[in-house]
Amino acid sequence: MSSLQEAESKQNATKALHSDPSASSVPSSNPYDTLIEAAVGDPVQIQALYEAHRSTRNERQREKLLDSAFAGVVLDPILLKISDQTIDPGYVDPRHCLVFWARPPKHIRSLIVQLQQKLLAVAPRLWIMPSDGLHMTTLEITHSRTAEEVAHLVGAIRPRVNEITDYTLGHRARLIKPMLSYDDAAVALSFVPEADDLYTYHHLRRDVHALVRKTGAPVDSRQDEAGFKPDPAMMRRWVNKLEEVNRWLQLEHWSDRMDGQWINMAKTPPSARWASYEGWDWGGLKERLETLMRGINQQALIDHASLLLFQKVTISDAFSAGQYWCCFELTAEDGALFIARVRLPPHPDIIQTTDETHSIECEVTTMLFISDLNLRLRSPKLFAFEKKGSPWASLVKAPYMLIEGFYGNTLQGAHTLEKIITQWTNIQAELATISFSRIGFICEYSKISGPVLGRLSWASAEDLSPDGPFDSAKDYYVAFGEPKLRRAQELPDDGDANTQRRLRPFIFLDMNLLVDEQFNIIAVIDWEFAQSAAVSANYFPMPFPLKIAGDSEEAILADPDHLAYEDFSKQAATRDLYLRKMLRLGYGLEGNKVEEHLDKLLEDMNTSI
Repeated sequence: MSSLQEAESKQNATKALHSDPSASSVPSSNPYDTLIEAAVGDPVQIQALYEAHRSTRNERQREKLLDSAFAGVVLDPILLKISDQTIDPGYVDPRHCLVFWARPPKHIRSLIVQLQQKLLAVAPRLWIMPSDGLHMTTLEITHSRTAEEVAHLVGAIRPRVNEITDYTLGHRARLIKPMLSYDDAAVALSFVPEADDLYTYHHLRRDVHALVRKTGAPVDSRQDEAGFKPDPAMMRRWVNKLEEVNRWLQLEHWSDRMDGQWINMAKTPPSARWASYEGWDWGGLKERLETLMRGINQQALIDHASLLLFQKVTISDAFSAGQYWCCFELTAEDGALFIARVRLPPHPDIIQTTDETHSIECEVTTMLFISDLNLRLRSPKLFAFEKKGSPWASLVKAPYMLIEGFYGNTLQGAHTLEKIITQWTNIQAELATISFSRIGFICEYSKISGPVLGRLSWASAEDLSPDGPFDSAKDYYVAFGEPKLRRAQELPDDGDANTQRRLRPFIFLDMNLLVDEQFNIIAVIDWEFAQSAAVSANYFPMPFPLKIAGDSEEAILADPDHLAYEDFSKQAATRDLYLRKMLRLGYGLEGNKVEEHLDKLLEDMNTSI
């Protein structure tokens, strides 16, 4: 950029500071282009303009509110009647509006509730937005209209509404640095666009405005209301509180932490990350999978889901396949997600070590059992299960289940370790409150009689005889240990003293966790190998690094120059963090406090079976 261009850019940016950086007074153009042009499209300048605008505006409003000649705060007379029904009993707001909202994520909603409580401490009669109505206005199309007028606008916009609401699927925008912005009418939590993103929230508002204008719908502006004059001392207390809260926000929520960041994007469906055949192109697996996919009747899945949901559904082109299951995403007209989880036939070259039918049926009953317990943890709702030979399974050409889908991601690649483990240990603690009289798989369940424990589906893989259920921990360990002893006696003595002990997870094992953009766990899925087990079988759950038997780990941790010191230090720190979080919960196992034995329990010989 030339020096002349830079000077012109700075001059335009300075002009933009004296008006709302998100709007323009030119009705025939896109009002959001002005600032982007002033900043030459530079996200760093865009953020700077937003920050300068809101700080300058707050300074001006402070002077105005504290001026002895201040005329009074602006009141919304309709809101006043709604909040105080003694003024006009039974009054109903006649105003209708049409707005595209950005809904705040959970951590931002929590922050707002916290801020509301701080403000209510100095202004008890302050009207606050209910938590279920919290929003940021991406674009206000109109306000204060009649129902008929809004219905007319809706009719104009409806053909393109999906295009508008889905726009953030490919246009993510982040907002940071929360601050209270205020004037003589209201107070709101404001953000600024992230400077590291070429596509900012301001670009998003510009694009949504352009999409709406293409429908022919006009975009209106707000008008002022009447007001009243408060006591000057009260106004000073109010302004001081606003400034105090803003200092607290800057100290606590302007760092690189996720709790002050709002990512504006449409809920990304799981299929957006599904790789279909990618990663299967080896050993003939891709060709086998392609043959299986051609055999699955996807239309039958669509028909079944449509009948259950009483609305049309579409199926994703992408799918997610594993060793046992293939998942297709079904999207209903209202945007709800469902997963068709189709069982894949066993590989001809792999010896089956589990009772497949029993294993699937136990997963189904476990899901029903967990959903009826009203736990804090969320597992997928089961809408249908079609086992082999059923009419629907015959149509689809495979057994399958239709379950609830979630807008989320797996924990792969998540780096906010402490936040994840805090939630994970809460899930573990909640599951540990469920007690059973026997050890085995949940093979039957009814709300009246409760769960029935049956044999272990993987018993044949371990040569267990009997295969369960077991009445005591002793019976379980004996059945598990005898075949291992027989196999061990058949092995030659290789003299290897450094054999590593590996834990086998027992209690509700192999579950997958789904998280949202802020790494909040939103669902626990995949319950196929969940089972009850003895308390002594508690373990450090996978993929936590396991402690090596003997003193080799202690020796490595005592030697900072050791080649494996860094990795082992991280492993030890992870286990320690998990243990501390579990101890802090203080839940009871078999009537005993965890604090008394959990540290020994997790490294006990029984957990190494």
